[in-house]
Amino acid sequence: VQFPGQMFPMHIDKLQHRYPQDPGKLLRVIIHLSDYEPGQMFQYGSIVHTKWRAGDIHAFDTNNVPHFTCNASRSPRHIFVSTGVRTPETDEILSASNSTTLHNLK
Repeated sequence: VQFPGQMFPMHIDKLQHRYPQDPGKLLRVIIHLSDYEPGQMFQYGSIVHTKWRAGDIHAFDTNNVPHFTCNASRSPRHIFVSTGVRTPETDEILSASNSTTLHNLK
């Protein structure tokens, strides 16, 4: 939960220690649990991600792309973040989702 007025400064995830045998296979997936409200944002690189719907799945290269979030709205922003090892099955599931936005994952 990110409450109104909170932000998470620009950073690059450092998760290589969680899967040192092949850190490039680590994947972090964000599932929005509530609809977007004006004032909420997620930016990675130069792309600003807004206007999501509850249930939308979002992923990008969190290990190499700087990103941040902020909530300047009046409502809490709810997300679920899952981190794991990417497999062909993962790619299949993500590509089958109608609500998935994937950027620079390959």
